[in-house]
Amino acid sequence: MNLERYALWQPKAGNALDEYEDAFVLPRRARNGKPFVCAIADGATESLLSRQWAQVLTRQFARQWLAARDWRGWWNETLRVWQNEKRAYMERRARADKPVQWYEEPGLEAGAFAALLGLVLMPTPHALTWRAAAVGDCCLVQVRDDKLLAAFPMQDAHAFNNRPYLLSSNPARNDALAEQWRFAEGNFAAGDRIYVMTDALAAWFLRASEAGARPWDEADAHRNADAFAAWLAELRATRAIRNDDVTLIRLQYRG
Repeated sequence: MNLERYALWQPKAGNALDEYEDAFVLPRRARNGKPFVCAIADGATESLLSRQWAQVLTRQFARQWLAARDWRGWWNETLRVWQNEKRAYMERRARADKPVQWYEEPGLEAGAFAALLGLVLMPTPHALTWRAAAVGDCCLVQVRDDKLLAAFPMQDAHAFNNRPYLLSSNPARNDALAEQWRFAEGNFAAGDRIYVMTDALAAWFLRASEAGARPWDEADAHRNADAFAAWLAELRATRAIRNDDVTLIRLQYRG
């Protein structure tokens, strides 16, 4: 599988690197004949342990996602893994003589929240197919022949809002979850590019495309961490993009 891939990320302007609350998984190798799985999650800043929850979601998708029809089994296992992660977090705090305080307990009980988008590339005799699953407002965009071919699950910039449905680590906070999953699939031909983005960058990307620009070229021009950070600083300074954690996974199929 001749797949060019990289990921770039930046925390909110004014935040330190360890305050970044998104998460992603991008394998280093694409094995011939095997599915290639990557995932991205956007932790909600206002919830406690959102970064850790986003990390669990992406790791679990990469390790154990099977198919859309099996999402309930995957979800139950992910919640089980989360309970272990939460317990380990509390034990680490205790060992460091910084136990969870009384005022943190309501946040732990309420649960952490995050949006998730996972992508599976499947080899076929002459091309690749992609299958994606999402809850919330992380977004996938496919570009072919310098034209936007597909956007999922958000199809235009107006679809983004301040109240997306998010996956919660507290099962009681996931009302009507079955109705919130979105699934899509398509063909990934030689030369195609796929961009998987958290919401702030995705909204800018779709808005620019709708205005007749080619945002994929602009994104491609900033391929290392320093250039990406400087570019985001410019977009934020002109308020072209909302100040939020930003994560980008870029994939290009070379055939």
